[in-house]
Amino acid sequence: MEKVHFELINNLVIIPMEINGAELTFILDSGVSKPILFNLYDQDSLQLNNVSEITINGLGEGTPIKALRSYGNNFRLKGLKNNNQQVYV
Repeated sequence: MEKVHFELINNLVIIPMEINGAELTFILDSGVSKPILFNLYDQDSLQLNNVSEITINGLGEGTPIKALRSYGNNFRLKGLKNNNQQVYV
């Protein structure tokens, strides 16, 4: 059994995650099927695999926005690994 350390901030569960060797933090959201990366900064050096540009729409009105979809990424959380994870940016 693996224990995962996390931070609880304003009722949000924040977990450390490694993606393709880069250390990031994620908000645990049980309502999404694929991870979504927000607020990447220049100092966040992250190499993504198999990237393609897509257009996404939110619910309701508004202009569609461009996003990136990436396949075949390596996610690691302590001793747990997923070597073929899709992610949206």
